[in-house]
Amino acid sequence: MKFLIVVRVIISYFPHNPESTIFRFIYDLTEPVLGPLRRIIPVPRSLPLDFSPILGYFLLELLESVLIRLIL
Repeated sequence: MKFLIVVRVIISYFPHNPESTIFRFIYDLTEPVLGPLRRIIPVPRSLPLDFSPILGYFLLELLESVLIRLIL
């Protein structure tokens, strides 16, 4: 999932067809994580940056770390 978030950020910098099968697949898999974060994090209109991928990546990293510690 973290890899797909990174891929989504990278492809957002290039022109692409959002209806393409591969892009739709990436968006459909990452949106359940990034969508709720976007609603929580206010985006100032003067600075149109989306910080939800950064926060989502770190939250998934934290969750992975906690789960690994619980298992071990």
